[in-house]
Amino acid sequence: MARQASLSLPTGLLMSGQVVAALIAAVLWILGVLTGGFGASILLQGLVEIALVMILAMAGILAIRPSVSRPAVSWAVLFIAGSLVRLVVTAGLSLLLYSAAHMAPKALLVSGFMAFMASLIIEAVITARLLSRVTPESTVDED
Repeated sequence: MARQASLSLPTGLLMSGQVVAALIAAVLWILGVLTGGFGASILLQGLVEIALVMILAMAGILAIRPSVSRPAVSWAVLFIAGSLVRLVVTAGLSLLLYSAAHMAPKALLVSGFMAFMASLIIEAVITARLLSRVTPESTVDED
């Protein structure tokens, strides 16, 4: 039976990646709102949604505890499951912002989508680079 070597992932790098994703989404949101002439209230509402997505992404990273050593296959499953949970929680909290705070639905949808996609892309790039270091030679045969 082959056993894959365990590895841990750098929490700081994953967290800073989420900050970078939020900054990219915020810059794109600001540029889009300013060039479209949509107004300051829409601008602020979108930035609130981007911050919400970033906070949930960071909480999701902390929840899976990247500093704990796990097999590479486990990390792939954890990130997929974490992304799905994060999507559902983000949608629920966005609905709450829409209904309780009366924020513009288009602003929440578009800015939230941009932030979520930026988050997923950066998280995937960081994780893929780290997991690609696991080679077949890093497996240990157990009897």
